[in-house]
Amino acid sequence: MTSPPGPRSCASTRPRPGPPLCDRPDEFDITGTPTPHLGFAYGAHFCPGSGLARMQAGVAPGPSHQDRLARRARGVKRDPMIAARHRPQRALNWDEITHSEAVEGYLKSIFGLSTSGAAVTTSAVAAQLGIAAPSVSAMLKRLEASDLITRSDDHRIGLTEHGERHALGIVRRLRLVEVFLTEVLGVPWDEVNAEAEILEHAVSARLEERIDAFLGHPTRDPHGDPIPPSSGQHVEDWGSPLTAAPPGSRFLVERVSDRDSAVLRHLALLGVRPGAVLGVIECEPFGGPLWVDIDGRRQPLGSELVQDLHGRTI
Repeated sequence: MTSPPGPRSCASTRPRPGPPLCDRPDEFDITGTPTPHLGFAYGAHFCPGSGLARMQAGVAPGPSHQDRLARRARGVKRDPMIAARHRPQRALNWDEITHSEAVEGYLKSIFGLSTSGAAVTTSAVAAQLGIAAPSVSAMLKRLEASDLITRSDDHRIGLTEHGERHALGIVRRLRLVEVFLTEVLGVPWDEVNAEAEILEHAVSARLEERIDAFLGHPTRDPHGDPIPPSSGQHVEDWGSPLTAAPPGSRFLVERVSDRDSAVLRHLALLGVRPGAVLGVIECEPFGGPLWVDIDGRRQPLGSELVQDLHGRTI
């Protein structure tokens, strides 16, 4: 009686997976003459450029690692393709990276943090963008090399004059698109920021100016954020927070933070938008709500709502 056959090895029935095609640069023979890039072989898989491929094509194999070391010891010029890998990278200028949505996002984030009075650090930028700190640090080095930002010894980040000029252009385009989407297409103010973030990268300078003229040259977006002019000075003023208004005063809402769409939806239901006038009644102790009068209605506002409202007493 024969025993049943045992389980077959997976290695004997399945081909060993190999890496994808590589983009290894052309190799050079001892005389410095380039040999065709044909690939390499891995396991049972064939990739262009392997020794097997070279033999099939009748091409002599490239120099081995020992050959390269011997050539280097004799003073033979280094393989230019290999030397290029170790060549220090030059600083990129704005024209080369201007089309990067990531770069625009970083400049806009740094601008927003700095104008709101927050400390602009790597961790703050990472938290706002939702990106890991090591990735943010790498991008900040790139921006610094391109003379768009500065970094101090205490790890604070600031925009250079060059970087601020481009950040203002990005912010202007975003806020103009927000006004267009709200006034022309009727997009709610709690959704317009996300939609404008997508569209702003596709708006040319010519279209931007046409949108500005079509809208009558608006000065603020739906959340009350000031729109930078195409030329001249810009003041990014947040005004006073509602928490600073004393009881019995009247507070004109001029700007509402757009960082939380749920907060914007709730404020819209209460009738609180830029231009609304709130009567400050009293603030409950021990972190309680702030009671305000909205169009004759007594309404409590929690701390999360109050901190997003800015303006001035009238």
